[in-house]
Amino acid sequence: MSDGRRLRGRPRSGNYPVRWIGRQAHLAANDGPGTRVGLWAGEGYRWLQVFTGDPLGPDRRRKAVAIEPMTCPPNAFVTADDLLVLEPGEAVTHTWGIQVLSD
Repeated sequence: MSDGRRLRGRPRSGNYPVRWIGRQAHLAANDGPGTRVGLWAGEGYRWLQVFTGDPLGPDRRRKAVAIEPMTCPPNAFVTADDLLVLEPGEAVTHTWGIQVLSD
């Protein structure tokens, strides 16, 4: 995560909403050197949704990870936390991307 936290040792729900302060997240195999995948997102994305696949069966568990930048946390329609409300005719544009990084 952008603040240095790791998913290892987290509860096995497999679905983690994470508020991020920085604007980059990196994924590396075994925390070692080599090729990594990086995700970056603009200022409008204050949250990440991370899905590890832990709830899946043993043959599929931890085979992949999904990381989705989000403008608000889950359940924001109920809590209004970081909810972005647009009036008729208003528009908003946010940018994000992925990149391959090598050591």
